[in-house]
Amino acid sequence: DLDLADRDLSEHVTHWAGWLREHLVDELSAVFPGDGKRPAVYFWCRTMRCPDPGCGCEIPLVKDWWLDNNPRSFAWVDVLASKGSVELAVRTGPPDAGKNPSLGTVKASSATCPACGATVPASDVRRWGKADGFGRRLYAVLVIAGVKYYRGPTGEEVRAANDLASELIGGLPETPDGCSGVPEEACDPNGFRRVQNLVFGINTFAAMFNPRQLYVLGRLAEGVREAHAEMLALGVEADLARAIATYLAFCVDRVADRNSTFCTWGLNPTGFAASVRNTFPQQAIRMSWNYVEIDPFQKGSGNWDGAVNWVTAAIRHCSQTASTPATVLRGNAQDLPFEDASFDAVVVDPPYYDAIQYSYLSDFFYVWLKRSVGFLYSDAFATVATPKKQEIIQNQAKKDAPEYVSPAEFDRRLQSALAEMARVLKPDGVMSLVFAHTDV
Repeated sequence: DLDLADRDLSEHVTHWAGWLREHLVDELSAVFPGDGKRPAVYFWCRTMRCPDPGCGCEIPLVKDWWLDNNPRSFAWVDVLASKGSVELAVRTGPPDAGKNPSLGTVKASSATCPACGATVPASDVRRWGKADGFGRRLYAVLVIAGVKYYRGPTGEEVRAANDLASELIGGLPETPDGCSGVPEEACDPNGFRRVQNLVFGINTFAAMFNPRQLYVLGRLAEGVREAHAEMLALGVEADLARAIATYLAFCVDRVADRNSTFCTWGLNPTGFAASVRNTFPQQAIRMSWNYVEIDPFQKGSGNWDGAVNWVTAAIRHCSQTASTPATVLRGNAQDLPFEDASFDAVVVDPPYYDAIQYSYLSDFFYVWLKRSVGFLYSDAFATVATPKKQEIIQNQAKKDAPEYVSPAEFDRRLQSALAEMARVLKPDGVMSLVFAHTDV
């Protein structure tokens, strides 16, 4: 049904999200093999080589071995270790005597080899990540097909996730404005307090994803561009087509937030279903040793349909809050483009020194938006990453670096922004300001 003239924006987005799903579902099935019962969730861990020369096995770096700790549906991974070898087996039911799935191989970033018992201090784990790079191991899958169950992965599933996906990434085309198919941009080292993967050598955005996650997200971003082209070919008005594509890009970013190698499995022993935790459960990227990957077109949390439902719900809510549309501007808080005494209210939640490094965290979403709709907003995506030079924040740069922002400079910038807000506020206007730093 292409008669969309009488539909509102949320319905347009839902329609084209369905188009994108149908456009890609068969193609993406190549990297998600299955016999009709395709997994919805894949359980991975990072790996490193045991430093004991008498062992040398691949250590699975895992915080714990639980898959589900609901008493009605226990599922866990049994570690079968011998000299030079670590085999993993999925078990259901209560753990066997002497088995404790709560004890993994990693504690406070130090690792213990389950085969020989050698302990690797946290400093050596970090050194391994930077010098050699962590490996990865797929050790379990969750199928949601009528009955939910966990099992070990097949050889075909392992090959599709690694070899085939790596091969297909090379076929992703550049964007119309010259971006690569996947985000190879480097992470800014000044964001290390909130982007903690950097201390383990995961220093590009592409490195935050495994090959299949990269391919799927790259293909979804390309799919947004293809949907936009299809809209124009069918005569959809240009501004509406751009708006629809933009919301589809937000859906891709929501999937990315729930499909990186920093997404963990949220166990719930109280009876509710376990689910995928997103990359940003806090205002930081925290290091995750074992993580989950989703198939965005299968059932389960974090999938494409869920992302579309969230985005369209936001559209409907925002459209009902006022009878007049809002005007959104992107600019410099220290130089507001408004007349004196022109606002009834100013509502602001300014940065708290170095508590949350907004731009560094925003880059995670920015690099994917650049690949889905960056060509539609050339001014907003002209830079490699989000602009940081004039950000009002104290950062982690070295004091002699040109990008260093000292506490005194932070104070000066914030004072300048507050002065601008006071200037544009009417004499009887209201300012609402939240500042919740632990340091008074």
